[in-house]
Amino acid sequence: MKLNHDCVRKLLIYLEENLEIKPNGIQRGIKLRDITQDKEFCEFIQEDIFYSADKLVEAKYISVTDKDVSPKFMIIKDITWNGHDYLDSIRDPKVWGEVKDRTKGMTGGVALEVIKCLAVDVAKNMLGIGN
Repeated sequence: MKLNHDCVRKLLIYLEENLEIKPNGIQRGIKLRDITQDKEFCEFIQEDIFYSADKLVEAKYISVTDKDVSPKFMIIKDITWNGHDYLDSIRDPKVWGEVKDRTKGMTGGVALEVIKCLAVDVAKNMLGIGN
């Protein structure tokens, strides 16, 4: 299955906006099943969302209660430091659009780390501090 980078980005943004910490300091997780039913994800098939979440766990960009359960029952607890770092590099819609334009012709896919590096370069250029 091919990784849908738009879905990865949307999932990280959604988690950042919706994950909460309870008054006792413990994170209140979000069931992946509930995310798949949210109207914000209507443009993606359920399998893309499940696969994106699985790969974000694998990359250690998000943490879950039990990674070995069915994706329907997975509870996402948190975005890790690396996950926030990645999201910060791709959050801006202008940066994301430029990254997508630059990677459009690549047939083999692009690694998350390459996307992050490219996004950082795009942001630097937009800020006038690029090479």
